[in-house]
Amino acid sequence: MLLIAAALRAAGALHRGRSCCIHRIARCSLLGLRGTAALRLILRGTFDRHPELQLVLGHWGELLPFWLDRAQSLTHVAGLRRSVAECVRENLFLTASGMFNPALLRHALAVTTPDRLLFSTDYPFQQPSRHDIETFLSHLPAESHHAFTTTNAAHLYGIPT
Repeated sequence: MLLIAAALRAAGALHRGRSCCIHRIARCSLLGLRGTAALRLILRGTFDRHPELQLVLGHWGELLPFWLDRAQSLTHVAGLRRSVAECVRENLFLTASGMFNPALLRHALAVTTPDRLLFSTDYPFQQPSRHDIETFLSHLPAESHHAFTTTNAAHLYGIPT
């Protein structure tokens, strides 16, 4: 599946649910385990072999951004050409998943770039109001609003804007 996604330049997603093929490959089902699955893909050299492969992780990266300092130390142990942090910045997109906490946004921006962040609400589990969304967006620089809510995802999925 990963080879097909890389060849098609299509993004995969690590998310719970039986419909996701990558989910079955990664064998993960609980919050944080998808971050562990992504880290395993990095440490196995998947992104060194397929640098064009892009994955989407929900819930601000499923804890992986919070372990990044520790995970970075595994770069040399795993014999990677690119560091764990580089793979996170270049091969992973992080979604908000309705977790509109400014502290989480700031941390995500500390480990990746604004063009790697995607707006999402995680419906039906999270159902933020328009006010909640607007309040959250006020924590982003104004020039990043449209990219976060629209163009980052459009670019990732090849949708004209």
